[in-house]
Amino acid sequence: MTAQPSDHHGELEYWCAKGAEELGIILSGEQKELFNKYYKLIVEGNKKINLTRILSEKEAALKHFVDSLACLLVVPLEGSPQVADVGSGAGLPGIPLKIVKPGIFLTMIESSQKKADFLEDTVSSLGLADASAIYGRAEEISRREEYREQFDCAFCRAVGPLPAIAEYCLGLVRVGGRMVALKGRDAEVEAQGCDQLLSLLGGTLKEIRQLVLPYLGHERTLIVIEKTHPTPLKYPRRAGMPKKQPVKVKPEKSETEHD
Repeated sequence: MTAQPSDHHGELEYWCAKGAEELGIILSGEQKELFNKYYKLIVEGNKKINLTRILSEKEAALKHFVDSLACLLVVPLEGSPQVADVGSGAGLPGIPLKIVKPGIFLTMIESSQKKADFLEDTVSSLGLADASAIYGRAEEISRREEYREQFDCAFCRAVGPLPAIAEYCLGLVRVGGRMVALKGRDAEVEAQGCDQLLSLLGGTLKEIRQLVLPYLGHERTLIVIEKTHPTPLKYPRRAGMPKKQPVKVKPEKSETEHD
């Protein structure tokens, strides 16, 4: 039987620590406090803008924070990598990753001005150095010279088909870097049908990691794509196109047509 949080440890801190421990991550007292403060900022921010429907402490700890930390199972973020969080929303997975890996340089890309402002206020309130938010669409940001192929890793937890997410993210990632899409249970099939598209955009499918979120039983899929060659300059296409008209790749002709 699982022990319950004691009075002097809040429910959020308790579940953050328990969930992280299941992933092999031990949170310090300071990190638990930061998660608690971050949760309160989300609850407060949610009164003005729609950040999340998940507001109970246990659910926020496991479905948002521990879910974000699961990225470390596939990309450990050692040292001081440049990390992009594309379509960051309430700061997920970027801010939880920054709390646990303070050495990263975090850039959160958010197409809503109000959410971008919330993110800037949040990293300031939490005292997180080398973390910032950019207001703009990923399609536009990834075409800017200062961001083009500048990141060691790009994460995307936003909802959308993998071809669109890959088009948003791969232009941001340097050759040799990784992008990680955080997807639901059935994403493996989608990922396995994308080899040619990924190659066109400069990537190769590296790993599909399926896991069950601790204490909730929710199934998640982490799709890891390695950047193997530069992304052609025409990608990503203009704003809205990746989602409306996914890139179509002509099927390769079989070398032996009669096989």
